[in-house]
Amino acid sequence: PPVNFLWNMGDSKNPVLQLAKATDEYDLVELKDDIAISLQMCDQLTYDNVFLPFQPGNGKIKIKEPQELAIKAMKQIDDAIRMAKDAM
Repeated sequence: PPVNFLWNMGDSKNPVLQLAKATDEYDLVELKDDIAISLQMCDQLTYDNVFLPFQPGNGKIKIKEPQELAIKAMKQIDDAIRMAKDAM
């Protein structure tokens, strides 16, 4: 499924929540929220970088922060997959 299903398409399309329900591994519900936060913040920081030249402020583009959040989200997704496998 597309990545945006993990954070901005609602719970009905979230594959991690579907895994939680299918495996009765409800720790995945909490992890679903953590993944969503990481992806939302990564998206926001990346979006902000696009419009930074037109905004007041110090004009600092953030490269490291979105990359770190993307890596964190990928690790969280790996954790979700591992938890679902272990529950089956």
